[in-house]
Amino acid sequence: MSSESNLSFEELSKDPTLLMRHAQPGKPLQGWEGRCGAVVDPHALLTTSNASRGLLQPPMGRDRSIYMRENYRYGQDDHLCWPQPYSPLRPHLGCIRLTCTETRFQPLYELPRLSDFVPWDDSSAIRGPGTWQRLQFTLFREACAPIIRAAEGGTWDEPHKSLILTNAHYLRMFLEHVETLPLVFERLRLCVAETQRLALELQAIIDYLTVYRPRMLGHTQRPSGEGSSGDDHLVGVFTMNPTVALEFCRAGVPIWYIHPLKMAGNIRIDTVEPVQDPLHLHIPTTPCRLKTRPIHIGAATDEAKYKAIERFTRSHLDAPNPFNTVQPPNLVHPEPAPSSADPARYRPYKRPGLSRRGKQKPASQLARGDTAKFDVVDHSLLPPLIVAWRRGLESVNADKGRPPCSAFGYALPRPDLFVTVQSQAKQSLMVSSWLRLRQGLLARLQAHFTPEVKTHQLWRTILQMDWLNTQSGSSSGRGEQIRRDQALAFLDGCHEELTVDTSVVAEGHWRGTSSSTLSHDDLREILWELAETNFRLEFSALDQKLSQKTDARHCKLVGECFPHGRWNLLHCVDLGSANWGLAHSNWLQRAPYILSMRRCMRDWRGCPASLSSDKDRYSEADIDDIHQDIASYYCETFFMTFGRAPILPRRLAHTPSVPYIPEARRCYHAQEPGYLLDVSQWD
Repeated sequence: MSSESNLSFEELSKDPTLLMRHAQPGKPLQGWEGRCGAVVDPHALLTTSNASRGLLQPPMGRDRSIYMRENYRYGQDDHLCWPQPYSPLRPHLGCIRLTCTETRFQPLYELPRLSDFVPWDDSSAIRGPGTWQRLQFTLFREACAPIIRAAEGGTWDEPHKSLILTNAHYLRMFLEHVETLPLVFERLRLCVAETQRLALELQAIIDYLTVYRPRMLGHTQRPSGEGSSGDDHLVGVFTMNPTVALEFCRAGVPIWYIHPLKMAGNIRIDTVEPVQDPLHLHIPTTPCRLKTRPIHIGAATDEAKYKAIERFTRSHLDAPNPFNTVQPPNLVHPEPAPSSADPARYRPYKRPGLSRRGKQKPASQLARGDTAKFDVVDHSLLPPLIVAWRRGLESVNADKGRPPCSAFGYALPRPDLFVTVQSQAKQSLMVSSWLRLRQGLLARLQAHFTPEVKTHQLWRTILQMDWLNTQSGSSSGRGEQIRRDQALAFLDGCHEELTVDTSVVAEGHWRGTSSSTLSHDDLREILWELAETNFRLEFSALDQKLSQKTDARHCKLVGECFPHGRWNLLHCVDLGSANWGLAHSNWLQRAPYILSMRRCMRDWRGCPASLSSDKDRYSEADIDDIHQDIASYYCETFFMTFGRAPILPRRLAHTPSVPYIPEARRCYHAQEPGYLLDVSQWD
């Protein structure tokens, strides 16, 4: 390069053509030279040797606020839609496909439209949740499928192997997330956009390793028909490194070179063009409609920016935990005023020396030294507890002074709430209310919502509200209005994305049957689902409290405790699994879930020694003993952690008439009859 005098910012502002003093139109360009160029600011000059899109404004500044726009991208700071400074740790980002190159991949560049959004339940009193129209989701999944196959079927070296397989795993999880969960429309668009992000980044890694990196190293040549310009469909990169510029130009990846302004008099620039900012290319700047905060503040070159984007993307897949939002305070209450009635009469547990009705027990019973026990409700409409778990609950000393915290509320209503009412009319009202609220209440169990647990009494109030206004004699006093206002606050924590609509007059339904014509088996199925969903949510919450591990292996173990379980979708319960898993009548079918739950609990603080040892083979008696041990340990630990009795798994006396494909689990029969081998412990 020549040593001509420097050009000042003022001189170049008055006469930009001074940049063209070394122009040589028509001759080959080096990567750092400019087919076109322009001054960016008083300190920098921008050129490109191969980008046919012209000059793009680099994301400059140390305190850039990275926030999501209305298209669920990060505008100029998003590597999916705008070139970013070259990152040695992420060289594949410049190879992201900016535009669609094949029709089959078009769904990766389009967000769901409102016309393709299907409301989840027209009879629901909670408005907002819905799903993506089935055909559109199928096209989207088919667009992702070849990328997943290429990722999982290829031969990769580290560190790329781990990155590729991890992204493919999360891509599968997102597809299942979008397919399974009821989402509000904007939340659906966000999840689809994040799925697209994973798919496009995964495709870029594969393209970089199989196409562009070999060209950069000279192992393969770029097809002569492509010319010297960069591939228009690639995002490209900004760089200040001449080696990077040469390699990317050789591979056909668009590059924009940033020079210090003092070099302006020494750089070949053939033409001067204006620098285009995101507005010129219709990159949205309006914030997204969802309530989101900036995910990062810093320079575009910060590696922390990419980690923040990655962290936010994966956060959509977190397991819901309503118990993590509020920690009940352990308050010291003042002494109550004297009362003529014994307050022990109204305690929720069995008391030593008193019957369930609060009356003194006979002396013969007092001599046994009874301790406080939890009441177990039995009813013909309430599916029975699995025997091991009932015994586990009965083994707990339910003295309410034992737990170091106040009692937590419930994520969903307790199933026994529906069978302990005073009249058939109230029971019918509560079942109808639950069916009208069910889908919306399940939809609020998502990672980005913060629903609070509710007390047993508040759930009773919510379910006894006359949502259809069928009770002409309902109270209209101030006390009733206060209770109604409290009940309507049960959607707090959902960022106003879910709303209550009391004007809907359609009856709730269960599997196509209206709430007014439900059979006894229908009611049992409803209560079984409620018990199972509560149990899974509480099990996950206790695991998050006690687990000393949060890695992928442990998360996988949590899911394996339940039929077709996914650790982040435990609240999505399949009715067909009612008598499978822990409830199966055959011990060989129960065993895989019992052993998985034991391995999961081994990661909990305070796990007893009885759950810590493995055996070469297991008999039916061994499995039953382990089942009882984990049930007893769970009930005791839950009570001491959350201050109340857990909601436990139940089994149905009938087989639901729904299609269900049982899960294949790995447990092999030993050579000796009556024993099995747990081969899953070596996975």
